[in-house]
Amino acid sequence: MPDDETLMELGRMAVAAAELESLLRTLVYELVSDSPEVSATAIGNPGFARMLELVEPLARAQGLPAAAVELLLSAVSGSAEAMRGRNEILHSRWASENVQVRGRGIGFHMEVSAENVRVALLRVQNACRLVRHCWEEVVLALGRAEAGEGGFSFPDRWGSQVVRPARPDPHVAPVAYARANFTGEGISIVTGGHRRTAEEQGVDAD
Repeated sequence: MPDDETLMELGRMAVAAAELESLLRTLVYELVSDSPEVSATAIGNPGFARMLELVEPLARAQGLPAAAVELLLSAVSGSAEAMRGRNEILHSRWASENVQVRGRGIGFHMEVSAENVRVALLRVQNACRLVRHCWEEVVLALGRAEAGEGGFSFPDRWGSQVVRPARPDPHVAPVAYARANFTGEGISIVTGGHRRTAEEQGVDAD
């Protein structure tokens, strides 16, 4: 059984990977239609691998600029790599001692520690940031963001979920228009053209 620190990092990685899948689905739905309900009716609830396959043809069908398509392809590549790292750890066969796993079909043992789980977690978090950024670029390119004095307001595609860091904070309330901004000072949330700081949100920016 791994130690508590490793278990904690495994839990964080599992949550971050779930958010990556949610973000990717929102991106794919945006590429289909400006209505999540219409998109869900059109393509259903595709799995992670299928969503990766859909990004490029949908982007080209929408007539997005070449630079935007290139950015989306980077997100696809980064997401695939991040999820492979997650799967290698979480879906492998755990040994009863020495906290080791044998990757399925890989043929070698990899020691699992809190540190190498954190490396996999960081890749997933970076993929989340890139997919989130791609969604914003798609919304802007398709004219679905509203310009205001404080910047652009993005449509609510999240239901009860705010676009936020890969480790979601349960104290951040849903807002009609929201997006996370990652800066050296931490996290801020843009709502309807008004920027609310991490302090106003009650979010730990560390």
